[in-house]
Amino acid sequence: MTTRPLMNVVIFAAAGVFLAAATPAGAAGTPEQQCQAAKNKAAGAYATCRQKAEAALATSGDATKYNAALAKCGAKVTSAWQKAIAKAANVSATCLDDPLTVGDFQGIIDAHTDNVATALGGGGLTDCSADLATCNGDLTTCNGDLTSCNADLGTCNGDLATCGSDLAQSQTDLASCNGSLGTCNGNLSSCSASLTTCNANYASCSADLATVNAGTAVAADVLAGKTFSSGAGLGLTGTMPNNGAVNVTPGTAPQAIAAGYHNGAGAVAGDADLVAGNVKNGVDLFGVTGTLLNPPLKTGQTTSYGAGSDGDLQKGVARSFTDNGDGTITDNTTGLMWEKKSDDGSIHDKDNAYTWGMTSPPYTMNGTMVTTFLAGLNGGGGFAGHTDWRIPNVNELQSLANYQNVNPAVAPAFNTACAASCTVTTCSCTQSNYYWSSTTYQYAPGNAWYVNFNVGYVFADFKSNDFYVRAVRGGS
Repeated sequence: MTTRPLMNVVIFAAAGVFLAAATPAGAAGTPEQQCQAAKNKAAGAYATCRQKAEAALATSGDATKYNAALAKCGAKVTSAWQKAIAKAANVSATCLDDPLTVGDFQGIIDAHTDNVATALGGGGLTDCSADLATCNGDLTTCNGDLTSCNADLGTCNGDLATCGSDLAQSQTDLASCNGSLGTCNGNLSSCSASLTTCNANYASCSADLATVNAGTAVAADVLAGKTFSSGAGLGLTGTMPNNGAVNVTPGTAPQAIAAGYHNGAGAVAGDADLVAGNVKNGVDLFGVTGTLLNPPLKTGQTTSYGAGSDGDLQKGVARSFTDNGDGTITDNTTGLMWEKKSDDGSIHDKDNAYTWGMTSPPYTMNGTMVTTFLAGLNGGGGFAGHTDWRIPNVNELQSLANYQNVNPAVAPAFNTACAASCTVTTCSCTQSNYYWSSTTYQYAPGNAWYVNFNVGYVFADFKSNDFYVRAVRGGS
C-alpha cells in the first residue's frame, strides 16, 4: 500500500513562503530574528527533503524506502526546530511564531508537496479559476432576479388599487346590513308571538311524559346511586361505575380510559419542558414540532494553547462510546454503530486494505471495499446480527478523530489492547494512516475523500489506491 503522510500540498521555502525578518548587513540580528532565520532554513531543507523523497518514489515505486525517507525528513526538521527554540530560550527570548509548532509548518509543506506530486502524476493542480466562473454566473442570475422583483412590485401596486375598490364595495354592503337589521327587529316581534304558542304546547308536552317513560336506558347506563325511569320501569337505580377524577400521564403508547362516569376534575398531565426548543429538530411530540439542532462535537483537545484556544474552551458536545461486546462500538452522541478492528487475519483485521472504485467515468464505488469487504460483512446473517453495514461518509468518518491524540488520533475506544492475534471482542485497533470515506472529491471525481488517522486530517486521493476501511451502520 503506497501512502503519503499528512496533507497533499508542497511549500518552497526558496520561493519566499517562509521569510526570515530582514537584518542589517553584517548584523547578527536579535535572538528572535535568529530563531526565525534558523527555522526558515529548516523549513526549506524539509521541503527539499520531501521533494527528493517524491522524486525517488516516482522512479522506484518503493513505498518502504519512501516512508523511511519521510521519517528522516521529519526527524531532521524537528531536531533543527527544537535547536532554534532552545537557543532563543537560553537568552530568555521567544521565537516569533510561538505558539505554532513544527507540525503546523510540516502540514503546510506536506500539503503543497502532495499537491505537486499529484499534479506531476497527472492528477492536476488545485486552483480557484473554476470558482470565479461560477461566481460570475451567479451574478448574472442575481441581476435577473432583480428584474423579476421590479415586475412583482408593479403587480403589487395594481393589487393595492383593487383593494381600494373592494373597500368601497364593503361600505356599500354595510349600508345594506343596516337595512337588514330593521327587518330583524320586525322578526323579533313575530318571535314573541310564537312564544305564546309555545307555552300552550307545554300542556301537550306534559301529556307526552308517558312516552318518555318508555325510554330504553338500563341500569348500566346511569351513574350508580342515581334513579331514573324508562320502559323497564319507574324509579330504577343506575349501576354505572363512578370513576370520579381521572388523571392521565402521556407515555410512549396509547392508554385505555376505563368505562364509567368521569366528573371532569381529572386532567391530562402537562410538562413545561415540552417546547420546540427542547425537542429534536423535525420530531413531533403531541403536536409540538422540535427545532433543537445537534451542536458540533468536541474535538477531544484538552491541552490549552492560550485563552480562547480549543483546548482552553473545549466547546461542543461531549463524546461517549459504548463497547457492545460483539465487535461493535456505539457512539452515544451521534447514534452511529462502528465496526471494531482486530489483528487476527479476519475480515476485521486492521491491515486489510481495499480500493474505492473507478477512476474514470462514471467513477462508480465498486472497488474491493464493496465487493469483498462489505459483501463479507453483510453476507449470511450479517456481522453482529446486522446486514446494513456501509462505508461512512467523510463527516461521519471524521467524527472519530480525537485531536488531543496522535498516532492514531482517535479516542481510546478505538485504540485499546491492540496486539497480535487479538480479536474484535478482545481489542480495538486503528491504523495511523488513510481510511476511505464513501464521499467523492467533486473537483476531481476520480478521487475520493479519506481521513488520515495519524493526526486526523482530511483530503482526497485516487480511488484506485489501497486504503484502510471501517464500516458503520445507522444514522439519519
